[in-house]
Amino acid sequence: MKNSLKNQAAIPENSKWDNIIKREYELYSRGNDIRSEFERDYTRIIHSLAFRRMKHKTQVFFSPTNDHICTRMEHIILVESISNTIAEYLGLNTKLTKS
Repeated sequence: MKNSLKNQAAIPENSKWDNIIKREYELYSRGNDIRSEFERDYTRIIHSLAFRRMKHKTQVFFSPTNDHICTRMEHIILVESISNTIAEYLGLNTKLTKS
């Protein structure tokens, strides 16, 4: 099962890469950027006001007396860790599992 989806991965070596990164509207073009399109999108997300607002929001209230309440930010980090492990095992692009 390891690397079973590697041929489907969203990576530049995939023959469908141009279609994968295609946008309806071009955001901007930077020929000298060392980041991929996905990495630039990730940066846009983590610097957005909407993402930063999650810092103080709770994800789940399991019990009102519970002294460990998980925030949405913690939940994102935990889910990212799990998804990264799964994507790496299956041979997928792990950069797409970030936030």
